[in-house]
Amino acid sequence: MKLFIIHNGRQEYLKSTIKQLLKYNKAEDIVFLSDDKVATKQYLQEDIVYENISEYFKSSMEFEKIYQHMSYNKKQYELFCFQRWLILNEYVKKNNIPVFAHIDSDVLLFSNAEKYYDKYLKNYDFCYVWSCGHVFFWTPKGLEHFSDFLFDQYTNHIDTLEPYFTWENISCVYRNNWSCYQDRTNCVTDMTLFYLFVKQEHINIQTKDIWIIENNNVFDNCIHMDEWFKYWFWLKKFKWDNGQPYWFLKGDKTQNRIYFQALHFQWKSKKFMKYFSETNTSSLEYFKAIFPFWIRKVWIRCLEKIFKLLWVYEIVRNFYLKKIRKWINPRE
Repeated sequence: MKLFIIHNGRQEYLKSTIKQLLKYNKAEDIVFLSDDKVATKQYLQEDIVYENISEYFKSSMEFEKIYQHMSYNKKQYELFCFQRWLILNEYVKKNNIPVFAHIDSDVLLFSNAEKYYDKYLKNYDFCYVWSCGHVFFWTPKGLEHFSDFLFDQYTNHIDTLEPYFTWENISCVYRNNWSCYQDRTNCVTDMTLFYLFVKQEHINIQTKDIWIIENNNVFDNCIHMDEWFKYWFWLKKFKWDNGQPYWFLKGDKTQNRIYFQALHFQWKSKKFMKYFSETNTSSLEYFKAIFPFWIRKVWIRCLEKIFKLLWVYEIVRNFYLKKIRKWINPRE
């Protein structure tokens, strides 16, 4: 099975991503599509397959002509999030790849993609991590359907996206990288289109959400969201079994192990990837790295509580001055 990463630029955390992939997957099965394959290969210095995005960009240029930007992110960033699926579709068709996986560049994978697919997912055209969409297993049929769906939505059904970039549909806001925390209303991303795709195309393709725990396995949504597990310094808490992270569900007294097949390091948590690619996450070096992050989190929470208390205090104080005191002392 081919395993794809599509990424522009050469950030430090990419080295952790690739090294982790190579622990479980063959180098010849890992395909890195980048803006400059020569520079990327020199930077990563790993024996994997490097390809230029520009060689698979025909449909992406066509999509750019119809794309309408409806996101708080920069247009070029968000547009590329859509285009990567068209790039991948072109590569797959040109090279006749029967089944494949894709991970975001900020994901650490703790399994062999082909073995996991054959054991649990081989009856599906499209397997995804709900909400963030950073791990996908595809068949050509599934990806071709989604590529056509993108063009159809932006050509013929752009009006159907309107409910998904307003505060009215808060559930979809949560599905779009938690943009509800931004002071914006526009939040249509490729994840919005995936949501609509799964919702509308379920008759034509077989889909599966691998964020749902099954057979004691799960693909992490985001490492700084506790979900059904526990926090440790504002990141998920783990134990390790032969290099694979696991933890227990909240309130599960049986201590049944849930194994994480992948961990997603979104936003500022990317800097911790190199520590989680090792088996010991409680080292002194890791603690030094996470301590400032933890302090900021604590202070932010404390300040929020203080401001809320002050806000309540002001309301009570104003109510007393305007109503209560006059009632007690009507001559004032």
